[in-house]
Order: sequence, then C-alpha cells, then structure tokens
Amino acid sequence: MNDIDAVRQSLGLCQQFDVLYEMLTVREHLELVCELKDVPRNEVKKEVDETLNVTMLTEHQRKLTKQLSGGMKRKLSLGMALIGKSKLIILDEPSSGLDVESRRQIWDLIKFLKPGRSIIMSTQHIEEADELSNRICIMSQGKLLALDTANNIKKRYGVGYNLMIEPKQ
Repeated sequence: MNDIDAVRQSLGLCQQFDVLYEMLTVREHLELVCELKDVPRNEVKKEVDETLNVTMLTEHQRKLTKQLSGGMKRKLSLGMALIGKSKLIILDEPSSGLDVESRRQIWDLIKFLKPGRSIIMSTQHIEEADELSNRICIMSQGKLLALDTANNIKKRYGVGYNLMIEPKQ
C-alpha cells in the first residue's frame, strides 16, 4: 500500500501512556480522531456513538478526561485507536498501571475487537500475552528468543517456575 492517507485511515495506535487533552471530553477526543482520520462528516456521530458503546464509555462521554479513572482513560485510548474501523491496531502495554478489574475489562475489550483486525501488542505480562494472543514473540536485549503459539512455547520451555533444592555440601 503506497497511499499514506489510506494507511493512516486503516491504522489505530494505543500508546503505553495515554495521550489525552485534559480539557476535552471523551466525545470530543473521539470526534477529533474522526477528523484526523477523515471520517466523513455525516458518519462521525454514528462512529463516535458505536465506539462509546463498545468501550463502555457512553455514560462518561461528557466528562473531561481529567475526571476519568485510569481504566476509563485506557478505554478511551483504545477507542481512539478504533475510530475509522481500523484494520491494524498497535497496542503498546494496553493494561499498564491498571488494577485487576480494569485490566480484565481491557482484555475483554481487546478480545471483542479481534475479529476482522490484526492487532500487534507489546506487554511485559506473559499471562496477558497468553490470554490475548494467537502468536507470541519473546524478545530479550533485541534478540528473538521465541515465536510461536502460547501452547507450543509452554511445551518447549515449560510452564511456571522450577524450584531446585540442592543439599548443602
């Protein structure tokens, strides 16, 4: 694909740290992304309403982002990545800094979003990769250590921790 506008329209990005304007509402953020992604004006309301519904932010749409919890901010960042029916979504540490309940909600949202899309996600949590990924790539110091399904990686490298006890000599 050589058309940079088409690439921009089909790409969604959710960065590790929320890139939000404190004095804009949830709805205004989504409308702004619609403008940046050239969503036709007559489709903006429908696109924003659908995204609010999917991200479970409809009741918070008029709140300024500075009034949102960390979990709601992450949902908004994910919603911004979805605008324009993005086909490729890049998620950088999508659940970083969240409590267990908020993390689970983000995981459920990502699972819901997967059909019909390609999602590339970075995470430091193996349980998150196991839960959400079809394939896992493990890297250390810039080197590829493994690229396979979670089950095959577990078979090859084992699961969990191994405790070795040796007698004192």
